[in-house]
Amino acid sequence: MKGIIFLTDIKEPREMKIDQSRNIREYATQEDLKKAEEHWQKRLATNPKFFDGELGNLMDSRGERDYISSNFSIYETFALAYPNQPNPYSNLLTRTLRSSAVTCTITTKDDYVIVQKIPENLVCGNMIDPTAGGMVPARNGVINPLERIKSRLGGEPRIKWEDVIDWRYTGAHLAKDILTFTDTYAGRVNQTFGEVKEKFIKDGSDEIYGVKTKDLEGYIIENAVHENNLVDDCTGTLLASLDEESFKLAVERMHRTGANILFGYFDKALGRFVRTA
Repeated sequence: MKGIIFLTDIKEPREMKIDQSRNIREYATQEDLKKAEEHWQKRLATNPKFFDGELGNLMDSRGERDYISSNFSIYETFALAYPNQPNPYSNLLTRTLRSSAVTCTITTKDDYVIVQKIPENLVCGNMIDPTAGGMVPARNGVINPLERIKSRLGGEPRIKWEDVIDWRYTGAHLAKDILTFTDTYAGRVNQTFGEVKEKFIKDGSDEIYGVKTKDLEGYIIENAVHENNLVDDCTGTLLASLDEESFKLAVERMHRTGANILFGYFDKALGRFVRTA
């Protein structure tokens, strides 16, 4: 686990506009851009249909959020370096990179939380991710995390939106391993884990597993801290799905192990993260 920053006083997003007059490239060196271009050309050589789509990059998390434009190639060049390669980017670009993403935790009617194994050829391959999630691409300069997670639920664990109940927004965090700024949700599905598993098709996920809700806190700590096989996005998403008291206890236990978990907000005027706890 590299670290998680939970954002304080964050509101559930709807459609959010990106300032397309600005781009994350403003914070990149020529060497940064060269590495991103070299990486993307290698990806295109084996996947010629790949499209370097636009993402949002968070600059200010207070009140009405402020996003500037970014690109999938900029994000992926950094993300695919984790955890086995050195950081390819300069300090300024690394400090500024916060790519738009969304995840969710779904619990089945027999009280299993669904997690998934990431395919080997994707970012953080063979590690564990939450029920569903992904980057939030811009459409006509707008990002919509809620609509994105609805489509990801149908594509990864094959859960239909009409089968989801008790849906709620659980906050947002920055995952420091792959620098995604992630909105998180949680809900329940009116099916057993066995029924969900029966419909699962190996595609965006390599496999899905069920974790009993009573065991979730221990599962997070064991796999995020001791085994280090949870993506930080997964750790943040699962923690956020806990009730308030369980969340506090889990964070306290993780702090005692040396886990890097912070609370605060990003301030555009200061150009940095401001810690509140």
